[in-house]
Amino acid sequence: MRSYASAALILIPLCSAADLAPMGQPAAAYRALVQSYREEGHADIRAVLAMRHDVVSAAVEQAVSGAAPWPWEELRAAAILHSEACVAAEDKARACEFHITQAERLLERTVALSPRQEDFAWRWYRVMPHMLKAVGQKSFARGVETQAFEKWRSDRVRGSYLQGLELESKGAREPVLQRPSGPNSYDKVGVRASYFAQAGELFTRALEQRPELTVAALHLGRIRMLQGNDDRARPLFRSALTDVDPAVRYLASLFLGTLEERDQHFEAAEKLYRKALDDGPYGQSAPLALSELLSRTGREADARRVLAARLLRMNTEVLEPFWAYGPEDVPVTRFDLLRVEVWK
Repeated sequence: MRSYASAALILIPLCSAADLAPMGQPAAAYRALVQSYREEGHADIRAVLAMRHDVVSAAVEQAVSGAAPWPWEELRAAAILHSEACVAAEDKARACEFHITQAERLLERTVALSPRQEDFAWRWYRVMPHMLKAVGQKSFARGVETQAFEKWRSDRVRGSYLQGLELESKGAREPVLQRPSGPNSYDKVGVRASYFAQAGELFTRALEQRPELTVAALHLGRIRMLQGNDDRARPLFRSALTDVDPAVRYLASLFLGTLEERDQHFEAAEKLYRKALDDGPYGQSAPLALSELLSRTGREADARRVLAARLLRMNTEVLEPFWAYGPEDVPVTRFDLLRVEVWK
């Protein structure tokens, strides 16, 4: 387990509940906790857990529908803060039901204010049942799964996308059958090719029905790249660069940068690798790719600086989006990606 990991492992208090909750100002104290979490990347979870539930409920109500409702960015951060509180609480049976309910209220308002954030809510609903099961709340996890099913039961586009993920993953586990035409050629027949072809059809269908689901473009682009069709992969990766999820943008930059570097478009590749660094500052693939490119183009000093900056953080802050690329259950990684997404 990497030391960066999840809220269950790292809780860094900034101040006490008494410091943040002066008499008569519970709503202000609650908002200060959320703002601290968003700006600093951590908060005093003990202070959140110490606040009375009726006080928190009133503060959340004010945040979502009061005279001065919060912006969606703060609402989203508050939802993840409550999610962390569930994971960290000692009395999980009581705490999780309350805090996850607050998180759902906050996410509902987030999506109402910024419809593109439905993607964030969907990812939250995908990961939280796994997190709840991991902390022993299996019954409540089933309730959250039911909520998610009800919300997206008619969303056939996301259904096609998820089916495509499964098939892409199966194809990736099959061995590559090299052809005599050269080391860069890929098999066009066989089990691997069949899985990729089926996945490609599902991703294509999803994009035809919902072009803004650009995470499907990311996966379709990678399939085209693995099939040796770089020209068809490039526009798909460019489309994925506009995705609402920074992890998707990170991977799109890396994949497209790889194609540009392969064609010796080094300046374009460098810009893409640096963009990946911006979208995924805790990743490790982007700095490695950038360092290798700089070394390859004779900029050894710059290459060492990029690599040194990554190595200095390696033991404490490693969160690689590629770990969550496939459909496999990696709940801690997916939860961590949601966490860093809400930080400024």
